Amino acid sequence: MSIIQNIRDKAAWIVSGAIALALIAFIAQDAFQGGSRGLFAGNTTTLGTVNGKKIEAQPFEERVKLMEEQYRNANYPINDMMRQQIRDGIWNESVEDIILSKEYDKLGLTISDKELNDMLYGANPPQQLQQQFTDPKTGIYDANGAYTAIKSLKKGTPQYSSFWGEFIPSLEKARIKEKYLTLLGNSAYVPKWMVEKMNADGAQSATISYVAVPYSTVPDSAVKVTDQDVNQYVNERKDAFKQEKSRNIEYVSFDAAPTKDDSTSIFSQTEALKAEFAAATDIPAFLLGNGSETEFFDQYIQKSKMQVVNADTLQTLADGQVYGPYLDGGNYVLARMIGKRNIPDSVKVRHILIKIADGQTPVRTDSAAKKIIDSVVSELRAGASFDSMVVKVSEDEGSKNTGGAYEFSSTQSLSKEFYDVAFYGTPGEKKTVRVENSQYTGYHYIEVISQKNFDQAYKIAYMSKPILSSDLTRNTAMGLASQFAAESRNRKQFDENAKKKNINKFVAADIKPLDYTIFGLGDSRELVKWIYDAKAGAVADQPYLVGDKYI
Repeated sequence: MSIIQNIRDKAAWIVSGAIALALIAFIAQDAFQGGSRGLFAGNTTTLGTVNGKKIEAQPFEERVKLMEEQYRNANYPINDMMRQQIRDGIWNESVEDIILSKEYDKLGLTISDKELNDMLYGANPPQQLQQQFTDPKTGIYDANGAYTAIKSLKKGTPQYSSFWGEFIPSLEKARIKEKYLTLLGNSAYVPKWMVEKMNADGAQSATISYVAVPYSTVPDSAVKVTDQDVNQYVNERKDAFKQEKSRNIEYVSFDAAPTKDDSTSIFSQTEALKAEFAAATDIPAFLLGNGSETEFFDQYIQKSKMQVVNADTLQTLADGQVYGPYLDGGNYVLARMIGKRNIPDSVKVRHILIKIADGQTPVRTDSAAKKIIDSVVSELRAGASFDSMVVKVSEDEGSKNTGGAYEFSSTQSLSKEFYDVAFYGTPGEKKTVRVENSQYTGYHYIEVISQKNFDQAYKIAYMSKPILSSDLTRNTAMGLASQFAAESRNRKQFDENAKKKNINKFVAADIKPLDYTIFGLGDSRELVKWIYDAKAGAVADQPYLVGDKYI
């Protein structure tokens, strides 16, 4: 069964591989044929063609702008790298939609009104609705409240368009893809004879004896290699010596890194948040709302394992006290002590897991899973063997052979609910908790077996602001770079101006067509596109922001 499951688990890889092959085929056929048809050409309204269907520039750019706006509204900085990640994500999604939509149509995969209704108001609603309409006191999802709010959306309003024009289509698309992957996963079959043969082959072993003569024992003088030998060797293995298409560029750079004034400004902005940070009652919301680079880590870290700047000072803070701003890498940081307690360095627990969902694939309803875990607890209290119950019902394959037991260190990443029982509970404590993460959702019945090496630990929240260049700094650097570009419209002018202005020239070599990063410079897909659209000797008519430099 494990072999069959391994094949099923590869279903998602098969789909990804198909998409990748189609994308590569498109690029190889369309992008490098030259002229204005290529992916890097600038005079076309079509970005690409996948399976005969065009991806047009205008709707693509509209989706990019919409996504950028959504990131801005969520207080994410929109820089060159983020823009490229957004573009790459939308491009990959567009390719995937075209390829998979045909497969969906062949199979007749759709979402009915009844299924959509269950998706929105059933036992496993979307996370966005669940967060908004779950009663914080009871933890129960208010389906009626969600239904009323959705029905109250008026046609023609931005809220209506966003919900029915963006949210619902994306929700339906995700569900159809989930159905497709499930079909693929469940369609794999391995004959019994093959399983037996693979098991038998894996169990066989052999013992051999051999003699080796290392090349290093043969003196160089004993072997004479001629040019003819080398040429013959290369000609017989031409594929191994093929060189990929590449370009070299010569460039000058204008520094747009943060200045002393920029650093002082960020320090002042961070310092101005100190009192508000000290008074904040919702730490995660405060950090998110103020654009902190560091998220709230809601766990205690032992004194011996605090690998942060100013650790000794931070450990002396009183609960609620804020320290800073201080410099940590490229950020100014405020640190607030949330609490202190003794916790173990390591724990041993055993558990039984009943899943509600495996990844995004539903296994059973929440109420059904709760009923099963409650019955398990009842049987254990009545004297049932924990080991036998693990084998019988637990859906954690990783601990079936160990009686459900695990050993964890305090620095391991665990779901908060599980971690709290294991490290903040006491030996012998038994508890049922509900866990929801990207891998699964389900109920754990946990028993704490032992805890070792207790030490003082601290829970600290960090409000960090990156030291970024101001608009003035960036605009000044861009102005100098733009002026240089305007005065250098050919190779000769480029060289003369660099010499006259005493600006160093650099070389970036071996740039491939699909590169995202240019060695020695940084990430700039836009610059790579220009390089392959330009002719030899051409000079860019605009500077490109790469990292903290205009190129």
